Amino acid sequence: MFAEYFAADFLVRKVRATRSPDLIEYLVFLYKLRNIFGETFRFIDGLASSSSRLHAAIMNGDISYLQQRQVTREDMETLDIFERTPLHLAASYADKRMLEILPIDDELIKEDILGSTPFMYACNVTLNYNNVNIEFAVRLDAFCARCNRESTKWAESALAREYGINAKEDFIVTLMSIGVKNDLPGIVKVFVRYFSPKRLTRIFRSLHQREFVQSILRLSWFFVNRRWLWDLDSLGSSHRDATIAYAKSMEVCKLLHPYCDVGIFDSDFTGDTMLHRSAEKGYIEAVEFHLQYSSAYVRNYFGETPLHSAARTGQADVVRKLLPLNTLALSCTYRTGRRCQKTSSFLLFAEDS
Repeated sequence: MFAEYFAADFLVRKVRATRSPDLIEYLVFLYKLRNIFGETFRFIDGLASSSSRLHAAIMNGDISYLQQRQVTREDMETLDIFERTPLHLAASYADKRMLEILPIDDELIKEDILGSTPFMYACNVTLNYNNVNIEFAVRLDAFCARCNRESTKWAESALAREYGINAKEDFIVTLMSIGVKNDLPGIVKVFVRYFSPKRLTRIFRSLHQREFVQSILRLSWFFVNRRWLWDLDSLGSSHRDATIAYAKSMEVCKLLHPYCDVGIFDSDFTGDTMLHRSAEKGYIEAVEFHLQYSSAYVRNYFGETPLHSAARTGQADVVRKLLPLNTLALSCTYRTGRRCQKTSSFLLFAEDS
């Protein structure tokens, strides 16, 4: 503990005294390893911002200070030794309630001496751990909910500068997956509108009509199962499923819809549509959304409709939703008699209830 404190104190004093570019570059490198040197960076941030009461309150999670004091625009422009605004620290330490109290505008695009903005701090801390902590993802979601086009336009160039073009796209797809799977519409809105990769547009440079490109994807499972063709109409995940297959809420589905082909088949050779997947997982809002674009009678390669997928996994609410639309689907033949008996019993139970 003492070693970390003295190391942090040395770095802060050196940066304040010399503003050495080499030392600042070294500090930028260390910040990328903050998951390894977490305690050291807490000391660094604390020492660098000790002269500001607002900075300290954010670092210590003192929300009562923010509630008792009317935080003004002038307060948000206060800088610490690293030329960071209170929002820079909020990106790493504040909870969602704090972010809702703080006035946020131009501070989103203000750089500190490390060349980072609050938006980049929020992105980096979210992905700075092997297992993404939902607390950090919620913080990033709160940031994204306050972002305007100007701040995200700046952040796009910053992502490319820090990660490189190819790594930037993987970084964005990862954050998109976090937003969709955890039902965080703020993240989804920002990353899908401003940062979504456009590889498909580059491949089919002469094809400007989305309908024509989608018809190719629908007609050929070969194209559907190739990872490099997923980026425009279906932002891919590491499991090669369309990202919209993981959407749980109506809001997230609506955000993804302009970028995803909701009728596309999954790439696991089952022939499931997005409606099959949502029904199987019990995402009732997503089911209601997909019903606008997909037939309730659509069958996968095994002859199953979305109703059967929901019944097989015990999703009673979804079964009740789909049952009136699938009276003819009860005659579907299953691969095994035991599975057919189990599903039929569940359907009858849902119908009675």
